[in-house]
Amino acid sequence: MSKLPLAELIKAMQGKSCSNGWDALVLYDQRKTNELLYQLYVERYNTGAGIIEPASMDMPWGDQGYVEHLYNLKFSAPKLSFEISKPEDSPRARLTLDMVGGMIVSTQTSAGGIRYVSRINSILPVGGPQLWMDQLITKGAVGEGGEVMIDLQYADNFNANFVVGSLAQREIGMMFKEYVGSLSDEQKRFPLGNLIGDLNGVLTPVSFEIKTRA
Repeated sequence: MSKLPLAELIKAMQGKSCSNGWDALVLYDQRKTNELLYQLYVERYNTGAGIIEPASMDMPWGDQGYVEHLYNLKFSAPKLSFEISKPEDSPRARLTLDMVGGMIVSTQTSAGGIRYVSRINSILPVGGPQLWMDQLITKGAVGEGGEVMIDLQYADNFNANFVVGSLAQREIGMMFKEYVGSLSDEQKRFPLGNLIGDLNGVLTPVSFEIKTRA
């Protein structure tokens, strides 16, 4: 919002375009966008369509038979933040998934070759680990299929905010990238809206562009 008093704002706008050459500008803040993502998340669970299934994977590390077994890691609704966004770049945001359930079991091999459990950690919804990625927000043309889309297949720079043995956060993130890549298209896509352009006469849009700001 402008910090100018209304009279000064009107005076500053008179006789020139304030929309950088566009006919219309529409602004959505971070909170509203995340509310929409949460609604999509709840809708998926209510309908049983496109749910990101709990993840299970093994993470070996070191050279002495250490393995971390991740069982049924459940993810929360995705959240967008914009600390990596720059006006001159392609529209990018940071997408974070909280891990709200599941278990991490640590095993190792004794000198006699017997594998045993050395630690069991249950993941709690409060203060649990997180997975985050840098996300390109894709878009289509106006008309049929003109969707503004978060599509996880275009995400990169995966990281987790926890470490396992000698594995760094980046290495753990790459393992999760492989898991995300194995999901179906329906599970990886979150439509934020679309521009149909029907029955709007002279106001029918012909093109649009997305920009993100930190």
